[in-house]
Amino acid sequence: MIDFCNEEDAFTPLKSSSCLNANALFKSKILSLRRIPVIENCAYQSCLTCAPGLGKRLNDSQCLPCSHGEFLTNQICKQCPNHCTSCTSLSTCTSCIQSYFLSDGSCLPCDEGCKKCSSSVFCQQCDLNWALHPNNTCSYCPTGLQFSQSQCTGCPNHCSSCITDQCLSCSTGYVLSNNRCVSCPTGTVFNTLS
Repeated sequence: MIDFCNEEDAFTPLKSSSCLNANALFKSKILSLRRIPVIENCAYQSCLTCAPGLGKRLNDSQCLPCSHGEFLTNQICKQCPNHCTSCTSLSTCTSCIQSYFLSDGSCLPCDEGCKKCSSSVFCQQCDLNWALHPNNTCSYCPTGLQFSQSQCTGCPNHCSSCITDQCLSCSTGYVLSNNRCVSCPTGTVFNTLS
C-alpha cells in the first residue's frame, strides 16, 4: 500500500497499491473507483500515514482533524479524560466541563452547589437555588428564599424565586411586573403586550 498520494492523484482504485491521476481516470472511465479527497498529501480514506495535524479514530482509516474533546497522539485521535473539554494527552487537561476547574492538568470538582469556580474554595457562580457568599462559597437556599446578609431569607410576597429582593418568578395566581409579583383584579387578565 502507498503512504501518500499527491494532490493530482485524488482517486484510487478500490484495491490498488498505487496512485492514479484523476484526469486520466475520468477520460478512461474506469469503473470501481471511489473518490478520495486529498488533504496535505494524505487522502481522507485508506491512509497509512496521516498528514500533520490529522488523525485516525479507532476502527477507521480516515485521516481527519480530531473533534472537540479529543487529542492527537501518534496519528490517532483519542478521547480526553473524564470532565475535560480539551486536553493534550490522557494525563493533561487544558479545559474542563461546567462545575469543574483546572488544576495542574487535571479537572477537579467545584464545591457543592458551585456552577463555575477557579478552585475548590473559590466559586464564581452558584447553581440554581444556591447563593454566592462574599467569601466566594455557595450555600443552598430552598425555593422561595434568597441569600441576604450571610443567611437565607424570605423572598418578597408571592415570589417563588428571587435575588436581592427582586422577584424572578411568582406563585400561582400572580404575575411578574417590574420585578414584583402582582395579582390582577377579578375579571381582568394581565396584559403581556405592554
